[in-house]
Amino acid sequence: MSSSTLKLIGILSMMIDHSAVTLFRLGFLNAWFGADSFKAYEVMRMMGRWAFPIFLFLLVEGFYHTRSVPRFASRLVIFAVISEVFFDYALFGALSPLSNVYFELALAVGMFAAFKWLGAAVPHKVVRGLLMAAVAVAIGLGAEFIHADYGINGIVAAAIFYVLRCHRKAQAVAVIPAFYFEGMPFTFLVAPLLYAYNGKRGLPLKYVFYAFYPVHLALLSLLEFIY
Repeated sequence: MSSSTLKLIGILSMMIDHSAVTLFRLGFLNAWFGADSFKAYEVMRMMGRWAFPIFLFLLVEGFYHTRSVPRFASRLVIFAVISEVFFDYALFGALSPLSNVYFELALAVGMFAAFKWLGAAVPHKVVRGLLMAAVAVAIGLGAEFIHADYGINGIVAAAIFYVLRCHRKAQAVAVIPAFYFEGMPFTFLVAPLLYAYNGKRGLPLKYVFYAFYPVHLALLSLLEFIY
């Protein structure tokens, strides 16, 4: 399974997840499903639990293959800023203190860069491990401070994916404890998808992947004003 296939699965999962929030908040699910509207909402949210683990997995792969970490991080920050108002209105119907997921991904890339530097600068494994843990906690607290979408949970999950990057089977199995906060059982089903990753790029979807996030949120946020 190529990275583009995983991206498409993640995009579809994310769209279902965000659509569930917007449509339930605006009453569309109630109009369509009546008394079963909350059940429909829960099913859609569970289907959306695949998105974040897939995106973090691909973030680690992207970090290892990027030619420029600063450019990689800056793209995430730029799209985070572009997406924020759309994120707020699509999911909450107003400006919100919660920051969209691109901010969290940018923080994770900063953490990966620190991990890489520590790997080269600190030869002692125990000391290096303790310093990496301290970095992860510090950046996780930063994620909590800016009210990033997944907070410290997302940063810890990103750290686990980074550390296990060279051990694909362990990395896939780690989905279960690392993303338990995302909800079961659908997150559990991500494990075989990640294990099936073949290391190939597939279709050139880099900017489609970046742009889809603000575009689909913009379309969802329009519902707030149309209806």
